[in-house]
Amino acid sequence: MALSLFTVGQLIFLFWTMRITEANPDPAAKAVPAAAAPDTASDAAAAAAATAATAAAAAAATAATAAKAAALTAANAAAAAAATAAAAARG
Repeated sequence: MALSLFTVGQLIFLFWTMRITEANPDPAAKAVPAAAAPDTASDAAAAAAATAATAAAAAAATAATAAKAAALTAANAAAAAAATAAAAARG
């Protein structure tokens, strides 16, 4: 019986302290979500910048590959034209 009364007393104290805490919230606890929002925005901005940099690097690599392919195609076409002209000259 004494143990159960002690337990009931603990529960009453617990709920009483919870009620006081809810009625008077800690100002620092309220400031934490507000401080976390700029971090999320800066993280999103950093991720966007990294994505843009990656996309720019991929575009530059693609352009360089296309330029190499175009130069190779032009060289092959010139060689084929020269071979055709030489064969036509031989008759």
